[in-house]
Amino acid sequence: MIIEKLLLAELSAQQQIKREKDKLKAVRSLIDLLSQIDFTAEVVPIKGSKKLNDLLVSLKGKPLSNWETDLVSEIVNT
Repeated sequence: MIIEKLLLAELSAQQQIKREKDKLKAVRSLIDLLSQIDFTAEVVPIKGSKKLNDLLVSLKGKPLSNWETDLVSEIVNT
């Protein structure tokens, strides 16, 4: 019984670590994409996640991951 609980706790911790690694990867990806923008020459749409998302997709050349999309929404909504 105790070992089963510990194994469940271990599995939960491993899943949390993977989620945090995926989120960190998405954060780094968005930072890299945004660093490509010349903010003095470009107007970056931050009032709507759709427009910002479209800009980032254009820079990336492919759709954003779910984590990246969630982060864009989080940025716009805070």
